[in-house]
Amino acid sequence: DDDPDTFQLEPMFTDRIFELADKLDHFKRPLESNLKNIAKMGDKTFHWEDSDAKSEITFNFSTDPSAKALWDCFESMTDSQRAFLELKRTVRHDKLGVNDALNKITDLWTGLRLVGTPQFLPLFDRVAGDDTYIHLARERAAELAEAVRAWSAK
Repeated sequence: DDDPDTFQLEPMFTDRIFELADKLDHFKRPLESNLKNIAKMGDKTFHWEDSDAKSEITFNFSTDPSAKALWDCFESMTDSQRAFLELKRTVRHDKLGVNDALNKITDLWTGLRLVGTPQFLPLFDRVAGDDTYIHLARERAAELAEAVRAWSAK
């Protein structure tokens, strides 16, 4: 893509990802639980590259808390980027859909699953300050912006 979308994570979040990868020996050991009667939830693959070292592990289900936490980090990243792109699209093309997009972001925020929050601020501010959006959306955008700023100031 000549103009790819980018999504930047907070340093604290990326530090957590690398910390978990370290705990998992950079994916050099098995993570599969090998428990019987576990539903096939889809294979997950962790891949590590560092200069000459490469390792990769694929698993369906793991009981390792670090593997679960790392997978949760990746899901949070995906959910947050999807929510960001949806808000960006609705702000531009679907003013009535902005409130629904903000509701999804609020759910991620209250569930402590929203990452990359600073890049949301320009969109929140745009919605909060533009009376062509419904009042509820403007109010929600202002609340989210205030919460993100307060969290970032910590």
